[in-house]
Amino acid sequence: MSQENILVNMFCLPPAGSSSSIYHSWNKHIPSGIKVIPLEYPGHGKKIRENLTHDPNQLAQILCDEIKAFGNHPFILFGHSVGASVLWRIENLLKTEKIYNNLILLAVSGRPAPSYLKIMNKKSILTVQELINELKIYNNFPSEILNNQDTLEFFIRIIKNDFMLSDNMLNDQISLTEKPLLSLYGKDDPYIDHHEMMEKWQDFSTIWLGAHAVAGDHFYFLDQATLIKTLAIISANIFKIFNTNINIR
Repeated sequence: MSQENILVNMFCLPPAGSSSSIYHSWNKHIPSGIKVIPLEYPGHGKKIRENLTHDPNQLAQILCDEIKAFGNHPFILFGHSVGASVLWRIENLLKTEKIYNNLILLAVSGRPAPSYLKIMNKKSILTVQELINELKIYNNFPSEILNNQDTLEFFIRIIKNDFMLSDNMLNDQISLTEKPLLSLYGKDDPYIDHHEMMEKWQDFSTIWLGAHAVAGDHFYFLDQATLIKTLAIISANIFKIFNTNINIR
Protein backbone atom coordinates (compact mmCIF):
# COMPACT_ATOMS: atom_id res chain seq x y z
CA MET A 1 0.00 0.00 0.00
CA SER A 2 1.49 3.35 -0.99
CA GLN A 3 1.59 6.24 1.44
CA GLU A 4 -0.70 8.31 -0.83
CA ASN A 5 -3.50 5.74 -0.63
CA ILE A 6 -3.70 5.37 3.15
CA LEU A 7 -7.16 6.39 4.40
CA VAL A 8 -7.23 6.73 8.18
CA ASN A 9 -9.29 8.74 10.66
CA MET A 10 -7.27 10.26 13.49
CA PHE A 11 -9.47 11.03 16.50
CA CYS A 12 -7.87 13.61 18.80
CA LEU A 13 -8.70 14.06 22.49
CA PRO A 14 -8.05 17.54 23.96
CA PRO A 15 -6.13 18.47 27.12
CA ALA A 16 -7.72 19.94 30.26
CA GLY A 17 -9.34 23.33 29.84
CA SER A 18 -9.18 23.14 26.08
CA SER A 19 -11.52 22.25 23.23
CA SER A 20 -11.42 20.52 19.87
CA SER A 21 -10.28 23.80 18.29
CA ILE A 22 -6.72 23.11 19.51
CA TYR A 23 -6.50 20.54 16.69
CA HIS A 24 -8.26 22.44 13.89
CA SER A 25 -5.08 23.34 11.99
CA TRP A 26 -3.77 19.78 11.90
CA ASN A 27 -5.46 18.77 8.64
CA LYS A 28 -3.48 21.48 6.86
CA HIS A 29 -0.19 19.81 7.77
CA ILE A 30 -0.86 16.07 7.79
CA PRO A 31 -0.33 13.95 4.66
CA SER A 32 -3.34 13.24 2.44
CA GLY A 33 -5.08 10.02 3.30
CA ILE A 34 -5.13 10.84 7.03
CA LYS A 35 -8.09 12.85 8.31
CA VAL A 36 -7.82 14.56 11.71
CA ILE A 37 -11.14 14.49 13.60
CA PRO A 38 -11.01 16.54 16.83
CA LEU A 39 -13.38 15.24 19.50
CA GLU A 40 -15.16 17.60 21.89
CA TYR A 41 -15.85 17.09 25.60
CA PRO A 42 -19.31 18.08 26.92
CA GLY A 43 -19.32 21.65 28.23
CA HIS A 44 -16.40 22.65 25.99
CA GLY A 45 -16.15 24.49 22.66
CA LYS A 46 -18.93 23.43 20.30
CA LYS A 47 -20.64 21.58 23.18
CA ILE A 48 -20.49 24.52 25.58
CA ARG A 49 -24.24 24.28 26.34
CA GLU A 50 -23.93 20.67 27.49
CA ASN A 51 -23.24 19.70 31.10
CA LEU A 52 -19.63 19.16 32.11
CA THR A 53 -18.63 15.72 33.29
CA HIS A 54 -15.66 14.53 35.30
CA ASP A 55 -16.79 10.90 35.13
CA PRO A 56 -14.22 9.14 32.89
CA ASN A 57 -16.57 6.26 32.06
CA GLN A 58 -19.42 8.54 31.05
CA LEU A 59 -17.11 10.67 28.92
CA ALA A 60 -15.53 7.63 27.28
CA GLN A 61 -18.96 6.23 26.36
CA ILE A 62 -20.02 9.53 24.78
CA LEU A 63 -16.85 9.67 22.70
CA CYS A 64 -17.04 5.98 21.75
CA ASP A 65 -20.49 6.56 20.30
CA GLU A 66 -19.16 9.48 18.26
CA ILE A 67 -16.23 7.43 16.96
CA LYS A 68 -18.55 4.61 15.88
CA ALA A 69 -20.71 7.11 13.98
CA PHE A 70 -17.80 7.74 11.58
CA GLY A 71 -18.19 4.29 10.12
CA ASN A 72 -16.01 1.36 9.19
CA HIS A 73 -12.59 2.92 8.57
CA PRO A 74 -9.11 2.37 10.02
CA PHE A 75 -8.52 4.87 12.83
CA ILE A 76 -6.05 6.21 15.37
CA LEU A 77 -6.61 7.51 18.89
CA PHE A 78 -4.42 10.49 19.84
CA GLY A 79 -4.76 11.94 23.34
CA HIS A 80 -2.86 14.88 24.80
CA SER A 81 -2.41 15.34 28.56
CA VAL A 82 -5.71 14.34 30.23
CA GLY A 83 -6.82 13.16 26.78
CA ALA A 84 -4.06 10.53 26.92
CA SER A 85 -5.82 8.95 29.92
CA VAL A 86 -9.30 9.22 28.39
CA LEU A 87 -7.81 7.37 25.39
CA TRP A 88 -7.39 4.20 27.47
CA ARG A 89 -10.96 4.32 28.78
CA ILE A 90 -12.15 4.55 25.17
CA GLU A 91 -9.90 1.70 24.05
CA ASN A 92 -11.26 -0.49 26.83
CA LEU A 93 -14.87 0.17 25.77
CA LEU A 94 -14.10 -0.39 22.09
CA LYS A 95 -12.74 -3.88 22.81
CA THR A 96 -16.32 -5.14 22.93
CA GLU A 97 -17.16 -3.56 19.56
CA LYS A 98 -16.53 -4.87 16.04
CA ILE A 99 -14.97 -1.50 15.16
CA TYR A 100 -12.07 -2.31 17.50
CA ASN A 101 -10.53 -4.30 14.64
CA ASN A 102 -10.09 -0.98 12.80
CA LEU A 103 -8.03 0.63 15.56
CA ILE A 104 -4.47 0.68 14.20
CA LEU A 105 -2.54 2.99 16.53
CA LEU A 106 -2.63 4.59 19.98
CA ALA A 107 -0.64 7.80 20.52
CA VAL A 108 -0.26 9.22 24.04
CA SER A 109 1.06 12.75 24.32
CA GLY A 110 2.29 14.82 27.25
CA ARG A 111 1.08 12.32 29.86
CA PRO A 112 3.60 10.27 31.87
CA ALA A 113 3.19 6.50 32.17
CA PRO A 114 0.91 5.20 34.98
CA SER A 115 3.67 4.52 37.52
CA TYR A 116 4.48 8.25 37.44
CA LEU A 117 0.85 9.37 37.43
CA LYS A 118 0.23 7.59 40.73
CA ILE A 119 2.57 9.99 42.53
CA MET A 120 1.20 13.19 40.96
CA ASN A 121 -0.49 15.69 43.23
CA LYS A 122 -4.23 16.10 42.72
CA LYS A 123 -5.02 19.39 40.99
CA SER A 124 -8.77 19.48 41.53
CA ILE A 125 -8.28 20.47 45.18
CA LEU A 126 -6.27 23.60 44.33
CA THR A 127 -7.61 27.05 45.19
CA VAL A 128 -8.47 29.46 42.38
CA GLN A 129 -5.15 31.27 42.74
CA GLU A 130 -3.27 27.98 42.87
CA LEU A 131 -5.09 26.90 39.71
CA ILE A 132 -4.05 30.09 37.95
CA ASN A 133 -0.44 29.60 39.04
CA GLU A 134 -0.57 26.02 37.80
CA LEU A 135 -1.90 27.08 34.42
CA LYS A 136 0.83 29.67 34.01
CA ILE A 137 3.42 26.89 34.31
CA TYR A 138 1.98 25.33 31.14
CA ASN A 139 2.77 28.55 29.23
CA ASN A 140 -0.63 28.51 27.49
CA PHE A 141 -2.80 30.74 29.66
CA PRO A 142 -4.11 33.78 27.72
CA SER A 143 -3.73 37.12 29.50
CA GLU A 144 -7.17 38.20 28.26
CA ILE A 145 -8.74 35.55 30.50
CA LEU A 146 -6.81 36.76 33.54
CA ASN A 147 -7.92 40.34 32.92
CA ASN A 148 -11.65 39.60 32.62
CA GLN A 149 -13.28 38.42 35.84
CA ASP A 150 -16.40 36.91 34.21
CA THR A 151 -14.35 35.03 31.63
CA LEU A 152 -11.94 33.86 34.32
CA GLU A 153 -14.74 32.49 36.51
CA PHE A 154 -16.24 30.67 33.52
CA PHE A 155 -12.89 29.17 32.58
CA ILE A 156 -12.04 28.17 36.17
CA ARG A 157 -15.28 26.16 36.34
CA ILE A 158 -14.19 24.20 33.25
CA ILE A 159 -10.58 23.68 34.30
CA LYS A 160 -11.59 22.51 37.80
CA ASN A 161 -13.90 19.96 36.18
CA ASP A 162 -11.13 18.78 33.84
CA PHE A 163 -8.58 18.53 36.63
CA MET A 164 -11.08 16.42 38.58
CA LEU A 165 -11.47 14.25 35.47
CA SER A 166 -7.70 13.89 35.38
CA ASP A 167 -7.45 13.11 39.09
CA ASN A 168 -10.10 10.41 38.69
CA MET A 169 -7.77 8.58 36.29
CA LEU A 170 -4.44 8.89 38.12
CA ASN A 171 -4.74 5.35 39.50
CA ASP A 172 -6.15 3.67 36.41
CA GLN A 173 -5.11 0.07 35.91
CA ILE A 174 -4.27 -0.04 32.21
CA SER A 175 -4.30 -3.46 30.56
CA LEU A 176 -1.69 -4.57 28.07
CA THR A 177 -2.89 -3.79 24.54
CA GLU A 178 -2.02 -5.62 21.35
CA LYS A 179 -2.43 -2.39 19.39
CA PRO A 180 0.67 -0.42 18.28
CA LEU A 181 1.53 2.35 20.75
CA LEU A 182 3.82 5.38 20.68
CA SER A 183 4.32 8.36 22.98
CA LEU A 184 5.17 12.01 22.27
CA TYR A 185 6.22 14.90 24.46
CA GLY A 186 7.91 18.30 24.49
CA LYS A 187 11.51 18.29 25.70
CA ASP A 188 10.76 21.29 27.94
CA ASP A 189 7.50 20.00 29.40
CA PRO A 190 7.64 21.07 33.08
CA TYR A 191 5.96 17.86 34.21
CA ILE A 192 8.11 15.42 32.26
CA ASP A 193 11.52 15.48 33.91
CA HIS A 194 13.13 12.66 31.98
CA HIS A 195 12.62 10.46 28.93
CA GLU A 196 11.86 7.35 30.99
CA MET A 197 8.53 8.89 32.06
CA MET A 198 7.33 8.51 28.46
CA GLU A 199 9.45 5.49 27.48
CA LYS A 200 7.77 3.52 30.29
CA TRP A 201 4.61 3.41 28.18
CA GLN A 202 6.29 0.49 26.40
CA ASP A 203 5.07 -1.72 29.26
CA PHE A 204 1.49 -1.33 28.03
CA SER A 205 1.70 -2.61 24.46
CA THR A 206 3.02 -5.68 22.71
CA ILE A 207 3.86 -3.42 19.73
CA TRP A 208 5.91 -0.51 21.04
CA LEU A 209 6.82 2.19 18.50
CA GLY A 210 8.93 4.33 20.78
CA ALA A 211 8.88 7.53 22.84
CA HIS A 212 9.45 10.60 20.69
CA ALA A 213 10.75 13.88 22.14
CA VAL A 214 10.19 17.08 20.14
CA ALA A 215 11.05 20.72 20.72
CA GLY A 216 8.76 22.69 23.02
CA ASP A 217 6.92 22.59 26.34
CA HIS A 218 3.66 20.94 27.37
CA PHE A 219 1.82 22.42 24.39
CA TYR A 220 4.67 21.68 21.98
CA PHE A 221 2.38 21.28 18.96
CA LEU A 222 1.22 24.92 19.09
CA ASP A 223 4.47 25.72 17.31
CA GLN A 224 3.90 25.06 13.61
CA ALA A 225 7.36 23.64 12.90
CA THR A 226 7.05 21.22 15.83
CA LEU A 227 3.52 20.30 14.78
CA ILE A 228 4.74 19.38 11.30
CA LYS A 229 7.46 17.21 12.84
CA THR A 230 4.95 15.59 15.20
CA LEU A 231 2.55 14.73 12.40
CA ALA A 232 5.46 13.38 10.36
CA ILE A 233 6.29 11.00 13.21
CA ILE A 234 2.70 9.81 13.41
CA SER A 235 2.22 9.43 9.66
CA ALA A 236 5.55 7.57 9.30
CA ASN A 237 4.36 5.06 11.87
CA ILE A 238 1.02 4.67 10.11
CA PHE A 239 2.93 3.93 6.91
CA LYS A 240 5.08 1.43 8.84
CA ILE A 241 2.00 -0.34 10.22
CA PHE A 242 0.44 -0.72 6.78
CA ASN A 243 3.63 -1.78 5.07
CA THR A 244 5.17 -4.26 7.48
CA ASN A 245 4.07 -7.48 9.07
CA ILE A 246 2.71 -5.79 12.18
CA ASN A 247 -0.29 -7.85 13.20
CA ILE A 248 -3.11 -5.56 14.34
CA ARG A 249 -5.81 -7.36 16.34
